[in-house]
Amino acid sequence: MNKENFKFLLFAFAAAAFLFLSSPAQAKETINAQLRIEGSTNTLVNTIISVPFSCEVTNNTGATSTYGGYKAICALQSAQEQGLINYQVTDWGVGLFVDSINDV
Repeated sequence: MNKENFKFLLFAFAAAAFLFLSSPAQAKETINAQLRIEGSTNTLVNTIISVPFSCEVTNNTGATSTYGGYKAICALQSAQEQGLINYQVTDWGVGLFVDSINDV
């Protein structure tokens, strides 16, 4: 191995170690997001809501799941907790599916 290749590998290893060992940036606890939900004939919700980084969702069987990373399901959960909507989801084993929002 020549000197240039060795320097490159050493640099690559140092960069990878830095990325691996450095502490990740902390996510904000909540973000604000525009939530707009359309029904077949009218707008059900059109407002800015606070969306948490993670949330716990209960499906139609009563089982709970925790999601992180500002997921859309957390926006629905936040809207329900704020009294803006009522929604129901089913877990089909490959993910949650929205069954209804405000009985629609």
